Amino acid sequence: MNTVGGNVEHIKCTINGVRRLTMAGGTPITVLNVAEKPSVARALAAVFASSPGARDRTRTRGGNPPLFEIENVQFPFIFTQGHGVLLPNHVPPCGHVMITTAVRGHLATQDFGPQYGWSSCNPQDLFHAPIETIYRDDMVPLKQLIEEQSRRAQAVILWLDCDREGEAISDEVRTVCLEGNRTLRIDHIYRAKFSTVLPQEIERALRSLGRINENFVQAVQARCELDLRVGAAFTRFQTLRLQKRFQEFDQGVISYGPCQYVFFLTKNSFISDLFHLGT
Repeated sequence: MNTVGGNVEHIKCTINGVRRLTMAGGTPITVLNVAEKPSVARALAAVFASSPGARDRTRTRGGNPPLFEIENVQFPFIFTQGHGVLLPNHVPPCGHVMITTAVRGHLATQDFGPQYGWSSCNPQDLFHAPIETIYRDDMVPLKQLIEEQSRRAQAVILWLDCDREGEAISDEVRTVCLEGNRTLRIDHIYRAKFSTVLPQEIERALRSLGRINENFVQAVQARCELDLRVGAAFTRFQTLRLQKRFQEFDQGVISYGPCQYVFFLTKNSFISDLFHLGT
């Protein structure tokens, strides 16, 4: 029987007694899973491989980053999820091909363009200068791997830490996946919620897939932009000013970090009152 779900045609079939939903033409749904670090990717792959009837098609092990491929991993059909609600046990599972890899924290970083170098602009210009997204040299191969694997997938599950930073990294991975696979739909990118990598926790996460928390993403992005603009502007201002007055600062940088500054003031009681009065 053919069904249509969100512009993607699926075929319901039973193979060797296992109920499956496949892409039109009989190809199982391929899902790219991205974890926050390699150890989590390995744990996920081990749980996927323990699924009834699963077949491990991993070609090489111990790579950096790791890359696993497990066929016929059983959980409720992925395109019916995305609400973050735990599906009841009577919802039947079906087989998916699970490709699993990992990042190492943030994929991207933000900085000013070369036209805003130390000798190219006034520090106050940094408060309104455009910010560019940059992938460091050590992150480029990882970005390329995710782009390559996203082209094999019809869906993505993001297994990043369940905090604000994890949501921001999820957004970075989502951006790379969408750039790598122009046919990948944004509503086919899911967020897994889990607190441990125990099998029952992972299996529960596969039955309650949700979405990225966009409010958390924006909160982290706002904090990072403030850190960059304020930190860079004040670091340049005080460094250049002190270098003109004191020879011993000729070769140094007098760094300023707004987050560290507030933390220092509020954690030291003998100046905390002064800090609050100043604000």
